[in-house]
Amino acid sequence: MAVMAIALIAFAGSSMAQPPCVVGAYTDAAGTQSAHVPVLNSFFDVFVVMHIEFAVTGLAYSMTWPPHVLPIVQGYGPTGHGLNVPTSGGNNVGLGECALGFNNTPIVVAYYQGFTVNLAGPSEITLGPNTDESLSLPVYADCADHLFECQGVQDLQLAGVIGTEESSFGAVKSLYGN
Repeated sequence: MAVMAIALIAFAGSSMAQPPCVVGAYTDAAGTQSAHVPVLNSFFDVFVVMHIEFAVTGLAYSMTWPPHVLPIVQGYGPTGHGLNVPTSGGNNVGLGECALGFNNTPIVVAYYQGFTVNLAGPSEITLGPNTDESLSLPVYADCADHLFECQGVQDLQLAGVIGTEESSFGAVKSLYGN
């Protein structure tokens, strides 16, 4: 019991210090895949993931999608049932619970699917500040409603969109008149 009390005091005392935070757009919920090769007319997963050794309840950020990719919201928060409160500065996402990041455990903030609608060259899905809260960086709230800037941001790099196998084969075949 004494160990638990000491741990709670240490956690409460550290709530005002800003822990290191990295937030990014990834193709996996673990927040490890930050590059993708999209296929024309196909869906792909995009997760906004935080890596932090702290308890958080939300993240305020903006997200920019390239014009050849349509975003489709699938859910918010670790369970997919969190909150999204759109603001003039971008997204203000509530996780719907106090999520604890520890031992480099990723916290899923939002889950989208991207759908490629046109052939295009390399591009990226970027995360930036929610200007209602910060002009420079995404901002997160701890479970006591203190706001901190997330210093690390990872964008999702998209290679050039490739055609589907059927259409690519048909295009090559048409070159030879067959």
